[in-house]
Amino acid sequence: GEKPRKLADGFTFTEGPTWLKGKLYFSDMWFKNPAAGDWTGSPARSRLVVMESDGKYRVLGNGMQSNGTLPARNGNLIVCDMFGHRVVEVDPATGRVLKVLLDKINGKPIDGPNDLVMDANGGLYITDPQFTPEATKSQPGKQVYHLAADGTARVVIGPGEYAMPNGVVLSPDG
Repeated sequence: GEKPRKLADGFTFTEGPTWLKGKLYFSDMWFKNPAAGDWTGSPARSRLVVMESDGKYRVLGNGMQSNGTLPARNGNLIVCDMFGHRVVEVDPATGRVLKVLLDKINGKPIDGPNDLVMDANGGLYITDPQFTPEATKSQPGKQVYHLAADGTARVVIGPGEYAMPNGVVLSPDG
């Protein structure tokens, strides 16, 4: 019987929400004018945001064109840094990047990690639809990666298998 109600505003392009310890974490990506098709981004103007259940929020960090977020098993936050070409682990209290989890696949930089999901073994499936400003990409096409809990990474859906791997979920049986 509840109706949606607006708790906060002033965001540009929100993405990648996740709940962690009773708080909502999400990316607020800045783009020049998406309504007109101008997707020029700015990591300096984009924000990683943490919001309380009452709608009060604070900017946890700037400087990343962050996208997908996910709680890590150790209580930290995993964040896709699209324009930084990496997936990082972030301290959810300070926004400080603690470590880079993935920045290369097959010896080459990843392009634009976008969304992610964790499997039962602690591995990550990460989409890379190449939503980055560089004309020349490092990878051969839009892909999905698997980063195992031991840190090994591989391509699980290769270039051309899907037109636009954007968003990822696992079935209940994994």
